[in-house]
Amino acid sequence: MTREPRDETDYDQRSLANLTATIALLLVALALTWTAQQMDRWRAVERCLASGRLVCPAAPTPGAPATPRRAG
Repeated sequence: MTREPRDETDYDQRSLANLTATIALLLVALALTWTAQQMDRWRAVERCLASGRLVCPAAPTPGAPATPRRAG
């Protein structure tokens, strides 16, 4: 009879590595999505300014408070 080789795989470590890789990939995907959205907003402002308009929607600045609307 032949013995099967003993399984020496550390499944806890593999699970942790897989979880870490999944979280890292999700963070990269979120960062790429956010970057693409910001670039699209800036392009919209540039197109507006290039068309000669004097009043264009301001590009959102991170951390800046929203501009309050005037009543009336």
